[in-house]
Amino acid sequence: MKRHAIPWILATLLTVFPIGASEGARSVAEANNEFGFALYDLVRQSGEDNLFLSPASLSTALAMTYAGARGATAAEMKAALRWTLPDDELHPAVEELLSSLAGESWKIELANALWGDRGMAFHREFLELAHGHYDAGFDEVDFAGSPDRARRTINAWVDEQTNHEIAELLLPGDIDPSTVLVLTNAIHFKGTWKVRFDDAETRPAAFRVSADREVPVEMMRARESTFLHFGGEGFELLELPYAGDRISMLVLLPAEGSDLADLEAGLSAGNLATWASRMQPTRFRSVEIPRFASSTRLGLRDALNRLGISLAFTPNADFSGMTPSRPAWIDDVFHEARVRIDEEGTLAAGSTAVVISKGPVIREADLFRADRPFIYIIRDRRTGIVLFLGRLIDPAA
Repeated sequence: MKRHAIPWILATLLTVFPIGASEGARSVAEANNEFGFALYDLVRQSGEDNLFLSPASLSTALAMTYAGARGATAAEMKAALRWTLPDDELHPAVEELLSSLAGESWKIELANALWGDRGMAFHREFLELAHGHYDAGFDEVDFAGSPDRARRTINAWVDEQTNHEIAELLLPGDIDPSTVLVLTNAIHFKGTWKVRFDDAETRPAAFRVSADREVPVEMMRARESTFLHFGGEGFELLELPYAGDRISMLVLLPAEGSDLADLEAGLSAGNLATWASRMQPTRFRSVEIPRFASSTRLGLRDALNRLGISLAFTPNADFSGMTPSRPAWIDDVFHEARVRIDEEGTLAAGSTAVVISKGPVIREADLFRADRPFIYIIRDRRTGIVLFLGRLIDPAA
């Protein structure tokens, strides 16, 4: 690995399944990875430089949401999330997979919660499934009367569950009086390198953002160490294990003169599994990666639409397994993830909020005809600010 490294990809925190993991748990993991890479491929084209996601957090929050979906809405979600298990096997498999992530040498904490509008009716079966398979508690908040207070309550929960890494998942305006339910997931990871980077070896270096631009970084170094490695066509793959050998970080580095976008274009769950299977123990004179921190916050409605989840975001959604009240639909899916990598190891956190809204009751009326003088106002619906105000007395004037 060259000292002046060109852009690279933090590919994944790779889970190695314990002996005895069921086919269902493996199926859910494969679906999570396929969905995660498909979503990454869409989001990376948005123009953001750095990007960090937690597919596990997103898949878990959407799995709880899926439990309340029915009909075509459920079919779209299942296809987009790449699930192949029957519904009665899916949620137990997710539970098994998430439970298997606990370890002594690393720290992975996962938490789920449901936040329902006070007085809103939810099916008992839905709440029991969320609690039984996702350990998701149900709390009532006042979305209709005090949406911002409810937002702050949810954010405080996320802040605590991510060990204060994500303080404000939901921003002002993300919750409003039409919100009836928010489904949240939080994941927090702390891992110590199996082969630690020596603080004394960390040195200032140049990171080549592009052919004509460099930025300074603190480059960490591990000397004379053996890691699993694969040299593919146009890239290198290196595995950095954490203590305990169960969790690892994979780093994909484009070859000198190659473009990161070309590597990303070929990035998929299947290709990653193939490349990882070809890694061989390799003794390196020096392995160097930058010490850095990165964070990403996204609203994923458009990206999930493009992945095939469309009905769920419209008043035609069928979430009748969640609540008898209709219409109810997903307003947006908010996601934030943060990572810090240093000589000791890695801290990473991710959180997802699926915001369910309910439209007003649509009444029937015969006609609205503006055939006499009227006042008209142009305003911002989110803040209520009036941008323009006028009246029309004589259209012909």
